[in-house]
Amino acid sequence: MPSFVSLIESGKGFIIGSGKNIVPLVYVRDVAQGLIKAGDASDEVIGRAYNLVDDRRVTQAQYLNTIAHCLQVPPISLRLPYFALYAAGRSAELTWQALGRRNGAPPPITTYGVTLLGGDQMFSIGKARYELGYAPQFDLSRGVAEGVSWYLNRGNLSGEQVSEGEARLPAPHSF
Repeated sequence: MPSFVSLIESGKGFIIGSGKNIVPLVYVRDVAQGLIKAGDASDEVIGRAYNLVDDRRVTQAQYLNTIAHCLQVPPISLRLPYFALYAAGRSAELTWQALGRRNGAPPPITTYGVTLLGGDQMFSIGKARYELGYAPQFDLSRGVAEGVSWYLNRGNLSGEQVSEGEARLPAPHSF
């Protein structure tokens, strides 16, 4: 999330394709609750895999524009074609490989990143709900608000004390 927040805050955010695709979201506290529930469950769940995500369907555009709203910046209007970005990601990966950087930091754009944000990503949490009692508590608005607040507070280099839960919002932007 920090990279999305940074891009959107700087006015460089963009939507891949139409933005109507479903993205997988989950707040870290919901993941922690799912892990605790798995640890507290019976021995029958040992070795089983569970999807710990939020099953409420959220589009890419909703997600990114909720970040923009929390940052008090204009909604994202720039849309870039999915296939052009996917091709750019593949080109970057091949270039990284040719330069011998395959085992280092990834290129700035990857096919995985484009697919993850720009493609439909839907996961069932039915098994986790039924077997573990998992139920995500953080919806889009609450999770993004907490994430953006964390992002803004972690950048507090002025030395001023910011109390937990206090959002440090940027100054309003001129339009």
